[in-house]
Amino acid sequence: MKRPARITGWIPIRYSITGESGLPRKGGLVEISRAGAKLYLTGKFRPGDRISLVLRMPGEPKGLPFLMRVVWVRQDEPGRVEAFEARLKFLQDMVREGGQAKGMTYGYLVGVKFEPGMNPEHIRVAQRYFDRERGM
Repeated sequence: MKRPARITGWIPIRYSITGESGLPRKGGLVEISRAGAKLYLTGKFRPGDRISLVLRMPGEPKGLPFLMRVVWVRQDEPGRVEAFEARLKFLQDMVREGGQAKGMTYGYLVGVKFEPGMNPEHIRVAQRYFDRERGM
């Protein structure tokens, strides 16, 4: 069976925004292809912003660096079906980590393109993880 061009799943991520102090922000990788990805993030980004993060994959001994540029941003909000599953996974992760509920939490869906020089093997590792998650 051939893999679709874009595959979906959930890989939790932590990241920092350049110039901000404090605890790392949280989110997740929700979709990936050879050229780019979709992220669910709690930080606000604008098209053109660069994102650099290290993806810590379950079962991988070391983190995989990802370099990307933001193409589009959509704020998650009540009733936005597109982000429902990502929001649910994000909230489950927060609860597992002992987070306290203080009202509903919404983030941002962020579409990114990988920067030139991005290691294609790192993309394949994430794709294989999503394939295993889906039982392929």
